[in-house]
Amino acid sequence: MDMIPNIKVLVAMAVAGLSVVIVIVGIGVYLYYITPSNGLVGSAKTTPSVPANASVTTVPANATVQNTTHNPSGPASQQFQVGAHPVLTVKGHKGDINVHAGSAGTINVAVYKHGTHQAPDPKVVRVLYDQATDAQGRKHITVSSELASKEIDYDISVPATTEAEVTVDAGTISVRGIAAIAIDAGSGSLALDDIHGPVNVRTDSGDITAKHIVGAMTMEGSSGSIRADDVHGSLKATTTSGDVVAGDAVLNGQSILETMSGSVSFSGSMAASGSYQLETQSGDIDLTLPENAAFELHPNINVGSINNEFGGEQVGRMPRAQITVNIVSGSLNLNKGD
Repeated sequence: MDMIPNIKVLVAMAVAGLSVVIVIVGIGVYLYYITPSNGLVGSAKTTPSVPANASVTTVPANATVQNTTHNPSGPASQQFQVGAHPVLTVKGHKGDINVHAGSAGTINVAVYKHGTHQAPDPKVVRVLYDQATDAQGRKHITVSSELASKEIDYDISVPATTEAEVTVDAGTISVRGIAAIAIDAGSGSLALDDIHGPVNVRTDSGDITAKHIVGAMTMEGSSGSIRADDVHGSLKATTTSGDVVAGDAVLNGQSILETMSGSVSFSGSMAASGSYQLETQSGDIDLTLPENAAFELHPNINVGSINNEFGGEQVGRMPRAQITVNIVSGSLNLNKGD
């Protein structure tokens, strides 16, 4: 394509005192020129005509996205029609985020002033929405806001098959009834319920509570406790300061329950093919297993005692679950459950 004529057009427009808008669609270059009174009076194009409603976007060459649309200043509430397995990304600053299962095929986003049920002033708050479709045909919806609009809350209903990723500087995050979740929070408590897929969550300051989870789980905290109830899968639950509690749990694979300052409590079962590590530097560890459990216990206790209702460190027939307990200062209580 010969770009020299278009450059001449651009120069001529500038000399004439006109404003110029350049739009690139596919391989076409469109030059729209506007009068000082902001009235569109004409255009020059270098390729055949393109429909007026064509979306304009830039996608990296190696991206898997097939098509994308972008609404840089959409309204505070939006509805999106999505397929069977959508992907939701929420990028927040300071505010609470609630993601929960709703109608199939639809994502509904509602935005509120932080701590209220009032819609924010659209003149003050700018909510950004992006839509894309990946190579597998899944719809991707991204919701974010400008830093100046940071103190807003989101309430988002999604199909139960949704995979979600949430990033927030500070705020409480609640997720319920979806297929998978990843969370990265600077501070704030996390509440997870009824997740049927991978869980990978982290908060620097705040408690993590999870229940009715099926799948691989990673829960990381710095200052706060972690509690997981009725969870099935491999579990990595670690915190620097706080208790780690897993109740009514069915663990497998390689699982870790660890805190530097606090207690660790586990009740449930451990698959014989897995390996499990329970650790604290300062605190007790309470471990309750079924009476017919098969395991091999590897205790490493610096200062403290062991109370073992099973009577030995090798219990049941092979194969046996490998359980390692590390305590710097504290006691191990190994109990028989039902």
